[in-house]
Amino acid sequence: MTSLVDSFLGTTPEPVVWPDVLPDHVSATMLTSYHRCRELWRLRYLEGHKEPPRHYQIWGSADSAAAAFNFEQKITSHEDLPTAAVTEVFAVEVDRQIDAAGGESQVAWESTTAAQVKDRGAALAALYHRQAAPKVQPIEVERRFEIAVQGLAVPLIGYMDVETAPTIVERKTASRKWTRPAGQYMAQAHVYQLASPKPVHFHVSTKTQTPGVFTPAEEASLELPLVKAQAGMTE
Repeated sequence: MTSLVDSFLGTTPEPVVWPDVLPDHVSATMLTSYHRCRELWRLRYLEGHKEPPRHYQIWGSADSAAAAFNFEQKITSHEDLPTAAVTEVFAVEVDRQIDAAGGESQVAWESTTAAQVKDRGAALAALYHRQAAPKVQPIEVERRFEIAVQGLAVPLIGYMDVETAPTIVERKTASRKWTRPAGQYMAQAHVYQLASPKPVHFHVSTKTQTPGVFTPAEEASLELPLVKAQAGMTE
């Protein structure tokens, strides 16, 4: 993680000068975006340029909202909601995302449609709800955390999808089955471990012809064992 921070701003033990034009915080997404393409980072985070949302982004956001709706109440109830409640939240969130974008014409649908996203996405959300959700007992959902980084003048901020007593659960939707998480997701997981020293379990819902849900129970490579927090970083 330190190497990502270093590549972002070249941090040193002494606080760096932080120009007012830069964001007032950093996140794992911002760090990996900067590492991947500095010009796209500049356009997004300095110029405020936003591209039209893509269908998979709307799908992913709706999927997260549906699962969070169930897990938030499960903290106290210890029971999952009926599947129909979760799929309804998925459909409502798709509509909300489309409205926020300015209508269907403002979304990059590519080779799919809003109706297809709703149908296929609701089915995948239902599959996750039946297959994986019963094994998760959350203690926190979408918990915000803030970490001070030695030499960095602004905080490192993030949100964890789901936290259980023994693990952090990071949910993803993907176009294919993962053999292991990609590098940017591993960096994200390392940041989570700085905030909460626990293993990270990736739960991946795949949008393949035959939908699937994969967790460390099915694929051991979807677990990131605990990594000791880097010196100089505290919550």
